[in-house]
Amino acid sequence: MFILGIINTALGFSLFFVGLEHLSGQRSAMLSYTDPLSAIIISAVILNEPMRELQLFGRLLLLGATAASEITWRRDVQRQTTN
Repeated sequence: MFILGIINTALGFSLFFVGLEHLSGQRSAMLSYTDPLSAIIISAVILNEPMRELQLFGRLLLLGATAASEITWRRDVQRQTTN
């Protein structure tokens, strides 16, 4: 457990946060939205956990929120550059 905690948690989060320093705020937010989504997918694929309807609906909500955020952000950036 100690090795898993140090390697998986400490190293993983360290790499994640170092990587965030090189991204814009919008990209960082998108990654934070997809983090729970990837956890659901990995648990279904690797651990063979059943995927229930509520989880599928939550996945759609996460993807929809991410897409809507990206679309509105790009539209706002385009407006700012043309003004």
